This record gives sequence, structure tokens and C-alpha cells, in this order.
Amino acid sequence: MMKKFLTFLYIGFAFLIVATVIVEAITFSCLKPTVETLEVSFNPLDKVQYLDRNGVELSRTYKTKWNVSNQVDLNSVPTLLLNGLIFVEDQRFYKHHGIDWLARFKALWQSIKAGRIVRGGSTITEQVIKIIEDRPRTFWNKWLEGFEAYRVENKFSKTEILNFYLNQVPYARNIRGIKNASRYYFNRDLSVLTPRETLAIITLIRSPSRLDPKKSLKQIENVIDRTALFLYNANKISKLELDQIQREKLELQEGIITTDATHFIQHLTTKPELIKYARDGQIRTTIEASLQDRTKRALETQIERLKEQNVKQGAALVVDLVNNEILAWVVAGDFYNDEAGQIDAVRILRQPGSTLKPFLYATALEKNSNGTNRTASTIIQDAPLSEAINQGIHRYRNFSGLYYGPLRLRIALANSLNTPAVRTVKYVGEDKFLEKLHLLGFEHLTKESSHYGAGLALGNGEVSLFELVRAFSVLARRGVYQDFNY
Repeated sequence: MMKKFLTFLYIGFAFLIVATVIVEAITFSCLKPTVETLEVSFNPLDKVQYLDRNGVELSRTYKTKWNVSNQVDLNSVPTLLLNGLIFVEDQRFYKHHGIDWLARFKALWQSIKAGRIVRGGSTITEQVIKIIEDRPRTFWNKWLEGFEAYRVENKFSKTEILNFYLNQVPYARNIRGIKNASRYYFNRDLSVLTPRETLAIITLIRSPSRLDPKKSLKQIENVIDRTALFLYNANKISKLELDQIQREKLELQEGIITTDATHFIQHLTTKPELIKYARDGQIRTTIEASLQDRTKRALETQIERLKEQNVKQGAALVVDLVNNEILAWVVAGDFYNDEAGQIDAVRILRQPGSTLKPFLYATALEKNSNGTNRTASTIIQDAPLSEAINQGIHRYRNFSGLYYGPLRLRIALANSLNTPAVRTVKYVGEDKFLEKLHLLGFEHLTKESSHYGAGLALGNGEVSLFELVRAFSVLARRGVYQDFNY
């Protein structure tokens, strides 16, 4: 009997050894290579964040693999947030080597009793592995994460591991990192969070979707109260702090961008070459946020003043001609069924009216092919003028309906008179004027000169405000063409 028992024991022991070797072999074959660094870098395929010239946020995005733009240094994390997070998530963080076996066995026992994973019992290092590898939540993957966490602990310091965790820990809606979470839920910097808001940032880590305060405040309020009591009983916060936390109520703040540069940013997204200027996922633009805000207020005020004249929308483009930089790109008013902001009036094409006349007269002042040239004192007739167009006769007239006879060129331009402009385009040549407009950057005047005719002098072609400002900047530079900097 004893012999059979020993035989059975030997067979069982041998089986255990073989099973252990097999599990070990499978385990090590499934382990991922240890990462070379815990530093994250910007992926050019990710969306960038745009800032004004002084670093003010013009946009905010969470559609990135890693949080590159809004990281926080470990030394600047508030004490309650740092100590509370470590105590709640991984009490023995500074003592273990990647796996907290006591916490793991407790979590395993609770999960076995429930028949599902109730608590992970993961250390911060294991959560780092989970963030990096993004595996499904299973017992086997949990097993692998422990070994990989051990490797990470041997390669990186606790400070490096904790710094990565704080900046990359996932929250709801693809938000990563405690700094982004603070902005998203409370529109505050970490340094000015209230104690209760701080505990919200901590407790959301455990179940960001289930406890999401933007869905319901009640559930997370209850968890915060339990967390506060837990920290108090462990002597991590004082009675005074506990009372303060219990008195407070969470008040969510919408994390909005105060400066509206929506259309400017939309324009930048059409220029993929700008991505080379991204630093840590951010592009610092030439826009000046304060000027952008002031320009928008001034434009909205002017639209309000002119509403009796049926003026409902407007746009403004402010450029620094010394440095050739766009400082403000503003759209205001209503556009198509009062859907404000749907149309970028800086880029939309419209007939420019008399705004092309300065370029016409500038062309006329250049030396003509026959060796003659006009000056600002050249006399031009302002008198009735007609020409045959298609099957009919088109009569040109001034806006006032009056004619002033012979005038100097500068007077005709200053008063934006129409018939002198038509006579001037006839003198210059419609082809040459259109060619000059192309050189000035009017890229949307794509038809032949015969399509526009002399009416091009009066603005019958469609151009954008952007093109107009760029062309007038050439006049300001005495004929030097330059594209704007962004």
C-alpha cells in the first residue's frame, strides 16, 4: 500500500515538475520585450494641440495614443494627490519589486468567490504594463503582467515608473494623465484642486467609465466619501481635512478654450507641412490670443451697430507686416440659418467690389509696353460709358449716379469711381490686369480674362478676404510678395 502511495506521489511530483516547466516555457514565450524607455514621443499621425504665440491654448485634443503635450513633473504634483493615489492604488509601491503578492492573493480570492475579476490587485508597475501593452483583462494576462512588471522594476527607477503612470493613466473619453483629467472635469490646474476634487481624480482611476461624474455625480460622491474615510483611518489625512472633504460637493466645470480661433485652426489642418514645427505634440502659432479676443468683440459690436442695414456677419484678418505674421483670424455673426461659425468668412469666396481698384491703378502706374506710363496726376475722364456685351449693351455708372468729368488718377481712385476704372483697365489690358492679380496671389480667379471683361476692375470675380489682405500687404511692402507665417 505504501509502495503504491509513494509511486503515486512520485508520479504526481513528476507531473507537477513537468507542468511547471511547461507553464514556465509558455509564460516566457508570451512575455513582451521590456520597453527601452518610459519616455513617450509625439506621433505625426496624432492630432496636435495649437497654442498662441505666448503659449495660450487655442485647441485641446485627447485623440492621441500618448499624453505628450500636458505632462506634469512629479515634483509639482500636490502632496494629497500623490500620497493619496499611491496609498489607494499601491500601498507598498516603494517596497515591492513589481508584484504585491499579498494584494494579489486577496484580489484572487475575491475574484474566485465572485467567479469573475472583481479586483485586480495590480501594483502601479503592473498598471504601467497594462497601459503599454493594452491587453484584454484576463487571468492569463494578469499572470504575464506580473513577470513583465518585475522586469520593468529592474530596468527603471520608482520615480520613472511613477512619473509615467501619473502622465499616462487612462480616464474616460481617451483622456490620459492626471493633468488632463483635472482640466477635463474641473477646468483647473492640479495645484488649485480642492481636496474633494483631488480625491475624485484618484478614485476615477479605478473605474473611469463607471464612476464618470459627467454621467452621474451620485456614485462617485459615495466612493469619494469612502476613500476619504479610508485615508483618515490610515492617518493619511487629518480630521480637519476629512471634515472639509465631507462638506464639499463636486462642481464640474466645462473645460473650454476661452479664445475662439476655430477657423484659423481649421485652416492650419489643411497644411500638413506644419507638423514639422510640432514640439511635444504642440504647435505654437503666430496668433495673439488677447488681440484675437479684442478683434472679435470689436467685430461683433460693429455687426450689432449695422444690423439695421441688414449686416449679419463679418470677418477680420490682422497681420503684422514687419514679421509677416497672422495675429488674429476672426469670424463673427450668423452664417446660413444662424449656424454661427459654420462658414469661414476669411476664406469664403465673394465678389470684392471696388477693393481691386488699387491694384488696377498700381498696374497702370507701371511703365506700359509702348514706353509711356501714367502717374497719380494723369487725367482720366469720368463720363458715361457703355460697351456691347453678348447681345446687349452694358452701361457703366458710378455708385452715386453722378459724373465729374476730367479727374486726376489719384482723385478717381480716392473716390472709387467706376467709369475711370473701366477706362483704366482698357488702357492696361484685361489680360495684363488679370496676370497682375495672379501674381498678387488671387488664385481663385481661374477663368480667362474674356470671362470677366472690364468688369474685373469693378470686382465681378470671386476672391477671399485672405487673398485681399495678402495682396494689400504687397502694396505695403512696395511690391514685394510674401506668404504669411502662421
